[in-house]
Amino acid sequence: MKGRRVTPEQWQDVKKVLAGALERTPEQRRVYLDQTCADPSLRREVESLIAAHEQGDNTIADDMTLGIREAPKPGSMLGPYEIVGRIGAGGMGVVYRARDKRLERDVAIKVFRLGVQVEETARRRFHKEALALAKLNHPNIASVYDVGEQDGTEYLVMEYVAGVPLSERLKSGAIPTSEALSLAQDVSRALEEAHGQGIIHRDLKPGNIIVTAKGRAKVLDFGLAKLLATEGATDARETPSLRASLS
Repeated sequence: MKGRRVTPEQWQDVKKVLAGALERTPEQRRVYLDQTCADPSLRREVESLIAAHEQGDNTIADDMTLGIREAPKPGSMLGPYEIVGRIGAGGMGVVYRARDKRLERDVAIKVFRLGVQVEETARRRFHKEALALAKLNHPNIASVYDVGEQDGTEYLVMEYVAGVPLSERLKSGAIPTSEALSLAQDVSRALEEAHGQGIIHRDLKPGNIIVTAKGRAKVLDFGLAKLLATEGATDARETPSLRASLS
């Protein structure tokens, strides 16, 4: 499988066999692989992932869960952006910090997982809505800079916001009333601005709100991954935000 594009179905096989192999001792793995890998290419792929795991690559399990095999590495290029490092992962993809050398600024790039298979209508909708988001300019909304595709994988380029997700901030204890009110006002202003432009946030949650060093809230990720993952979409069933962006 290495060196050619892998279908989501093939990745399901790889992930299943890999999970079983990692549950066994090195001595048991050979017998297990003999029994489960009738396809030599499947076995080679699994063995290469096991080798990477044993060499200390702790991102293998996460990347496999997300369906990302050739995950960007520090120093590699994704379009015109140089990957600096991994920020985190979610159900729909992995977020990386990257450097836009053309404009000399850091950006955040969300790479959507391989398993997100979309038809052309949904892909066009995704790009159009990303364009609408790029027109938003508000201090409480993380800006969208770019959208692209490389080797069949969609990615979104956003403003890099230094700070702590609200979900992490909440783990340290109750937020003082004054701070909570300030953050709530920031989020309300962000949503008011977006709604005024006809854009609806599909995935608002503490993990998508960053608290900056100055105590301000920035809203991230307007659910474009959910839009991208929508299947069976037709031109007659546009989302409200897309209708507004095209009007």
